Amino acid sequence: MPLPDRPMPDSVALRVGRQLPKPVLAALEQQETSHRNVHTLSRLLMTGEMPADARRAVQERVAVDLGRHAAANKMLAAYNPGLIVRIGGAR
Repeated sequence: MPLPDRPMPDSVALRVGRQLPKPVLAALEQQETSHRNVHTLSRLLMTGEMPADARRAVQERVAVDLGRHAAANKMLAAYNPGLIVRIGGAR
């Protein structure tokens, strides 16, 4: 689904959101959250020194978020393959 050139008004976004089933809306929210967390935590891992136990905890959190991202993508792909988001890539 191509993104509009201009921002979508909140009232239009609300109407569009009401048309989607609740599990799909939940998957979209989970996908966006996990996508943001993976990018944030990945940057944290790439910058500076970190104690081994802290690094391990961050790596475990990234693995959990990637799992959540994959589960959300699976739900979205079943509903509409155009909603899939790839980590580090375009929609």
